[in-house]
Amino acid sequence: TSGYANLPFSFYLTAGLLYWIEALAGRDHGPMFVSGLLLGLSIWTRPEGLYLAGLTLIILAAAARLRGQADLGWRIWLPPLVLIGGSWGVFATVYGRGGPISSAPAAAMQEIVNAQFHVESVYLIFRFLGRTFLDLDTWGLLVPAVVLSILVGGRWRRLGRERTLQMELLAVASMGVILAGIYYLISFVGDIVYYLSTGVDRLFLPVGLLVVLWSVHLTFGRPSKPQQQGKEVEPG
Repeated sequence: TSGYANLPFSFYLTAGLLYWIEALAGRDHGPMFVSGLLLGLSIWTRPEGLYLAGLTLIILAAAARLRGQADLGWRIWLPPLVLIGGSWGVFATVYGRGGPISSAPAAAMQEIVNAQFHVESVYLIFRFLGRTFLDLDTWGLLVPAVVLSILVGGRWRRLGRERTLQMELLAVASMGVILAGIYYLISFVGDIVYYLSTGVDRLFLPVGLLVVLWSVHLTFGRPSKPQQQGKEVEPG
């Protein structure tokens, strides 16, 4: 693909997750509804949006419940997400052609049942990802600049007491693991080296964007009051 869709996709996904996280902290229903709209658009824009938006939300929601969040506002953000994302899912199922992302889960399951685990693909994926993130031709000075800003200016004590920063970091880690998992599944249906060499920089664009925003929030953001255990979003 041309990669143009990855720019709006990265915005929809990143902004949607940030609105969702901020809404939980502030008990504000407006941002939570906007979050559902944006995450639905991310599913509409790119096929991996279903995995990234859906699975990341599940992980964040589980973490919030474990921390005592009694109500996550499902009735506010879930309808627009399902309406927009589900509409595209129906259209793509009826009129679209299945790509590697859509066909990979079934193929992977069939081979795993037959004890074909593609362990070598895991090594190739993580080696390629490590090399790519350190490649100045791909990401420029982004990675060194982010690391330097965190080490020099990052106020790490905030991370231990501010749940918003913790949830943002969890979203970064979740998306990274999910994307690595997507490439692992794709290894069952195609040449993993080809897909890595032609798509890693585009697919990891939302992860890079969220890392930058998180590091800026950690370093320059105004400290917020620690959220009380059990504080909840009021039901819609």
